[in-house]
Amino acid sequence: SARVSNTLDIARTAARELIATEKIAFLDSRTGSAAMAFQVIEAAKAAAAGASLSDCLRVAEKIRENVHTYFIPGALDSLYRGGRIGGAAAFLGSVLHILPILETKEGIIAAIERVRTMRRAMQRIVELCEQRIGSASKVALVGLYADIPELADQLIGMLRGKISSERISQIFTSTISPALGVHIGPGSVGLATMISAD
Repeated sequence: SARVSNTLDIARTAARELIATEKIAFLDSRTGSAAMAFQVIEAAKAAAAGASLSDCLRVAEKIRENVHTYFIPGALDSLYRGGRIGGAAAFLGSVLHILPILETKEGIIAAIERVRTMRRAMQRIVELCEQRIGSASKVALVGLYADIPELADQLIGMLRGKISSERISQIFTSTISPALGVHIGPGSVGLATMISAD
């Protein structure tokens, strides 16, 4: 997401130095980590099938609208050091084991709920993903983790128990990107979904 990282601006600046700029297109993913991979994978499939650059861009834009990500920070000190929350909130949250559930929406990361304990936060993320998936005929899932892959596997397992296997088009786990990880810290975990009607 251009609101979290300056990678898109750097790419645009670099492209100005190239001669064949008509072969380059830019897209703000409005997400990050492996959730962005959904856009890349589907655009690459379109390109391999012979789609034009503009068609590939439209595919990625369509996918972007159907991707959603939720995160749980492992600890509040990273959010505090990054200026995302105040010292009192970090202290009380740590003492009371209150964790925010973060959502990536329109390129920004926002706290949408606060839940006590990691276990409850993980259950809530699964509920939110289940609601977002709704009656979609197909869904792809990514378990995201900062440094504990077992947490991502656990989230995937919890969500798989709520969705029929015929509806799941792909599942994988991935690390949280450094651009996001620096804000939410070690022990963080999340889920990304991509829904489709196909």
